[in-house]
Amino acid sequence: MPFASELGIYIKGVGRYIAAAKQHLGLKLTEGKDSMNQEVMELIAENLFRSKDKRDILYHLIFLLDWNLMKRAENCLHAKMIHMGFVEDHLTFTFAKEKGKQHGDMHGPWHCFANPKKPHICLVLSFARYFLTYPQVLREGAPLFEGTNQYGRYSSRLHQLFHELKDDLKNLGVDYKDLGTHSARKGVGTMVANASTVGPPIVALCLRAGWKLGGVKEKYLFRADGGDMAVGRRAACLDVDDKEFAISPPYFDYSHLDADGTIETKENLERWLKQRLPDADNIPANSWNLVLQCFASVCYHYEYLCEHLDDKCSFRNTAVFRDLPKEIQDLATVKFPWDKTSWTPKLNGVPPHVLHIAKIESLERKLDTLEENLTATIVGEMERRGFSSTAFKTSDITDALAAVTQQLTNQITTELKEIKDAVKSSRGAADDYVIVDGADVVLPGGGVAIVDEDDWFNDANGAEGVEGGAEGEEGAQPNESEQRRLQRKRK
Repeated sequence: MPFASELGIYIKGVGRYIAAAKQHLGLKLTEGKDSMNQEVMELIAENLFRSKDKRDILYHLIFLLDWNLMKRAENCLHAKMIHMGFVEDHLTFTFAKEKGKQHGDMHGPWHCFANPKKPHICLVLSFARYFLTYPQVLREGAPLFEGTNQYGRYSSRLHQLFHELKDDLKNLGVDYKDLGTHSARKGVGTMVANASTVGPPIVALCLRAGWKLGGVKEKYLFRADGGDMAVGRRAACLDVDDKEFAISPPYFDYSHLDADGTIETKENLERWLKQRLPDADNIPANSWNLVLQCFASVCYHYEYLCEHLDDKCSFRNTAVFRDLPKEIQDLATVKFPWDKTSWTPKLNGVPPHVLHIAKIESLERKLDTLEENLTATIVGEMERRGFSSTAFKTSDITDALAAVTQQLTNQITTELKEIKDAVKSSRGAADDYVIVDGADVVLPGGGVAIVDEDDWFNDANGAEGVEGGAEGEEGAQPNESEQRRLQRKRK
């Protein structure tokens, strides 16, 4: 086939000539629309999020679906409610066909995750705003986006927004004319593949985006949940190098209640929500579960929504948002691996290095708690014992001295009373003896009463001592030992 060979050589030559001409003339080297980086995506999403136009709630959801699913916008617009669900910590989507797979041999499910750290690009919160503003889509068999030519209207609105933000885009180094509906799909694929040196499986990335692997690889490499979950969590714009990459979606936590309180609180919550949704009892089970999870996101971000939504936003006037009780808001929370409870959903799509970082964070928190408890225990014990505190030490010493002083005073008072009683009970009179020069004792002729130790404490012994002294001869002088003892007792 010489003609085919020559034609191939000619086409390659033309391609080289065109590339050289573009280089020489300074023309754009790439074909089609440019890719959209994360910074540009967040700028566009935030403007749609803050808009007061009711239709921008719908376009905000389509834009985030296009980004998170990495699908063509047409696939997102043709989604049905019955093909959606919420499992554990993620949304699931199933498609019957794609551009490269027209016969339904590659249908998913594809997994999408919440980003509670950035509400304006959180897909779950965007679904919540859409469901509560357009509750008619919750009926059984309804399409996710009603109406015809939704893609045309979405494309028109997006290009209009690009023009409105042309100055902001220019500051980011982007020409608004180079952006289109396909830019998001190009941008998210590049971001997920290059978000970190620890990237997701390239096969999972290609299969999610619908890119052909080619040759034998398509016969041996298939979609699996683990790889797609890793891609989906990265597509939510969570930082893969941060410990909070393993964050849960907003959910209702009842771990602080007992069994009866949990049942009662859940029933009250669901009853309150059903009263504010039209025809709530006929909402299919998979859709109702999705609504509950989205409602938890509204409760968790309630303060943020009140602060950042436009005053004329239609979502503010919905029955659910208008009078949301504080006690229901407080039930919504997010958790991480280090503080999860029994109600925390299983965290999927988390790579091993993030789990290790989360484990380190858990250990650091335990060490901090241990340090605080140990410090408090030591300080309490030192205060109890009076260490490092002159006030406590002086008080203890003063109390001890006062106790000893009181004890001695009582003892001395008791002994003095006993001595006084013993002296009074003695039969001798004060004029029965005379002390001369503080040493010699001269007794008058009338006799003497000898005060012995037994006379002080034993009346019987005292009486015997007195009788013995009365029998002595008149005028007799006491011997030397008796004089000393009498003098000592009197003192």
